Amino acid sequence: MALVVNVNDKLEIYNLKDEKLGETKIQDVVGNHIFMGVPFAYGTAIPLSLGRRIKVIYYSKNNKIYEFTTEIVDRKKDTVLMYQIKFPESFHQVQRRKSVRIPVVLEVSYQEYDDELEDNLNKFKDDCANSCFSVDLSASGAGLIINEPMEKDQQLMLSLQIEDREIDVIGKTVRIEESIGKNEEQVKVGVEFQDLKYAVEEKLTNFVFNEMRKQMKRR
Repeated sequence: MALVVNVNDKLEIYNLKDEKLGETKIQDVVGNHIFMGVPFAYGTAIPLSLGRRIKVIYYSKNNKIYEFTTEIVDRKKDTVLMYQIKFPESFHQVQRRKSVRIPVVLEVSYQEYDDELEDNLNKFKDDCANSCFSVDLSASGAGLIINEPMEKDQQLMLSLQIEDREIDVIGKTVRIEESIGKNEEQVKVGVEFQDLKYAVEEKLTNFVFNEMRKQMKRR
């Protein structure tokens, strides 16, 4: 089955180390080649050299997502600069990015949601004496192991320790599993992130996909 692509469909561009370079759109399709715009990341254009191999995440109009590896074969200047890439010889479908969940253990600080603490994250981190750890993570939520009783629909402020950085989010408990292991006070809590800013969601998504690829390579 050949991959069907359309003008204006979204592309995410990665290097072969699975590090995200930027995002762009398909500008044209001619024969066995795709013309894409220059990738941008946080408002900055990302130049690509001829002959460079890249990984592409393609968002199709039928709400499916595909991944393939290809090569920059030419540059074309029309009204805008475009890169010409080879049509993929092979590709595979991947899950919707926000729904991809991976097993991962992260240090997490948490506190019950408070308007004043949200306005002063430094105060939240200083005052927060509660710590737990994650057992899984996606761009839309996490599974946490917490050593105290929790209630469903409880709002929490969370600080996730990811790659030597702290990512701060607000979450709502959507699932409680009582008595995990021998510790009767320990519970597994499913948390759904709320009102994520685009930059935070991108950081979470990139971390999840990079970790997923690392885990697949170790198998």
